[in-house]
Amino acid sequence: MPVKKERQLMRRLKQIYVAIFLLALFLLLLFLAREQSVRQLNQQLQTLNYARQDFDAGVLHILLSEQDMNQWQTKIGTELFSQTINGLTALADKHTDSQLHKAIVAIQRELALFLAQPIANKADASQRIFQLRLQMETLHAAFSKVLQQELKTSRYWFFGLVLMAVGLIVGLFLSLIRNEAKRERFHRQLYTTQHQLALIAENIDEVFWLQDAQTDQVLYVSAAFEKMWQLPRQALFDNPDAWIDKVHQDDLQRVKSLLAEDTSVPKQLDYRLVLENGEVKWITDRIFPVSSQNEDGQQKHLIVAVASDITATRKLNEQLMVAQKMDSLGKLTGGIAHDFNNLLTVIMGNAQLLTELTPKDSPLAAVAGLIVKASERGASLNKQLLAFASKQYLKPEQTDVVQLLNEMLQLLRRTLGDNIRIHFSPCAVDVCCFVDAGQLQNAIINLCINAKDAMVQGGDIYLELAVNTSGQFAEISITDTGEGISDDVLPHIFEPFFTTKALQKGSGLGLSMVYGFIRQSGGDIQVSSSPGSGTTFRLMLPICDDTATVVSEMAAAGGVRYKLLLVEDDKMVRDSVVHMLKGSRYQLTTAENGDQGLQLLQSEADFDIMISDVVMPGKLNGIELADKASAEFPKLGILLVSGYVGSLSEKSASFASYAFLPKPFSKSQLLKALLQFSAKSA
Repeated sequence: MPVKKERQLMRRLKQIYVAIFLLALFLLLLFLAREQSVRQLNQQLQTLNYARQDFDAGVLHILLSEQDMNQWQTKIGTELFSQTINGLTALADKHTDSQLHKAIVAIQRELALFLAQPIANKADASQRIFQLRLQMETLHAAFSKVLQQELKTSRYWFFGLVLMAVGLIVGLFLSLIRNEAKRERFHRQLYTTQHQLALIAENIDEVFWLQDAQTDQVLYVSAAFEKMWQLPRQALFDNPDAWIDKVHQDDLQRVKSLLAEDTSVPKQLDYRLVLENGEVKWITDRIFPVSSQNEDGQQKHLIVAVASDITATRKLNEQLMVAQKMDSLGKLTGGIAHDFNNLLTVIMGNAQLLTELTPKDSPLAAVAGLIVKASERGASLNKQLLAFASKQYLKPEQTDVVQLLNEMLQLLRRTLGDNIRIHFSPCAVDVCCFVDAGQLQNAIINLCINAKDAMVQGGDIYLELAVNTSGQFAEISITDTGEGISDDVLPHIFEPFFTTKALQKGSGLGLSMVYGFIRQSGGDIQVSSSPGSGTTFRLMLPICDDTATVVSEMAAAGGVRYKLLLVEDDKMVRDSVVHMLKGSRYQLTTAENGDQGLQLLQSEADFDIMISDVVMPGKLNGIELADKASAEFPKLGILLVSGYVGSLSEKSASFASYAFLPKPFSKSQLLKALLQFSAKSA
């Protein structure tokens, strides 16, 4: 659009220049025409003067011839009169004025009669000559007047045209000045716009270049090219394909194929650059055609390319994909945990009962023992899965992390062996986190064991505690000098059942448990590693307030009997608990859901303890039932059990105030959990 406006402005200026030239030429021609007209009028007036002189000379010769009776004088007078008549005739032919023409014709006629008729006497001749002379003077005066008037009129016309031409020239010059000012303002705006565009192009991180579609010649490339490609811009001007030499070999053929396609269609290229120092960058290159006109108005086809470094974006996307995959796996794990734990509760409880009821020397005792061990192993496996899914039940407490790590050093040295050297760098200030101390210890031990496995010939483990720059998180760093983790393995290390260890050497759940525990505790875990350079795990845990505290009390109980209400929707679990508590001090009543359990509480109102599953169908889940029961029956002991709490514990503020026993549980674990209520009642 600016080029079009400039072209219109230049065309207008050319028109003004042509108009000025034509006006100047017109004035010159007008001046010449006036000079010619004045010259002709002067010639006509001179002709009249000559005719009058010829007439006077002819009259003189006629008079002399009559006095001397000289025929030669008469002949000369006659010739002069003829010349006078010829001059008047020529003058009459050049004038269209009818009065002058009539006067000239009358004089011609009188002269012709005067010459043709004989003169009777001198007086008569003198009288006729005097009359002719008077007519000549009258004609001369009239003709002079007409000539002067025409000369004056011609002068007026000339000066009028000159003034009009001058006015037009002045107007054209003013228009020229105004258009020149517009052109100057346009060029100033164009320069400002170009300067601003140049500033933008030279300072943005994206690489911008312009290329001729016909010749492939690079017309412009921004300064960011040198930073992104680590090549001078001149290299691209000298060789338009210089940038392709940096493309990763795995992407080179694909890039060339896309570039060979129709250039009139916009396209996007995603490829990798390999720099001189070995660094790999991901680049997205948007290419699209544009058309413009050059100074001659010819169509010109160009290619515009904008290249951006998307390395950081791709890394974030990969991290997001990993996080989404982990979240999906966590949801899948949590979804099956509830039913799996219910089954394990039934298996474990009945297997333990079978062990108690079977004589020790019976073959069934060994079978029952294997069932108990298998169910315990299944429970441990499910607990690990729940830890990965961040759905395990934690018992967070105010924990001095510095003290915890100091207490673990001796245990770690005994566990890892003499060929592993542990270096501990404590924090300069006390660091307190609200976290499950036991799970934190397990996570650190798990990471240290993995570090040991990565250092077959021995090595060093650097354990460091610090507070991050925001002051909100404690950072526990565990760094080893092992062989490191390859780039293709690193994105999968937190996935459950993923392991690089030999068969039967690892379950693949260690790091997934650490990941789930840290995320469930409100923190984050980061890992950095490269082959041959060791690995660093950073555990980020939120620092707690000084007022945060958790107090748990356990007490023994006497031999008093208690009335107990079991609210459980799974029939096998209900039956299993009934068998577990048979013969104990607890008189058991069961309910299938929360609504039925609340009705039993309200109808009998003499229960000492209520055991309720958390996730149940119906209007009331276990937490809601516990809230209503504790409000109506303050002395009622409440124990919540579940294999998978899900998001209910997060939505309910009262969940943490109730005692909780995770599924699956054995008979001894159930009796131990009920013991705290028995001790309080006693």
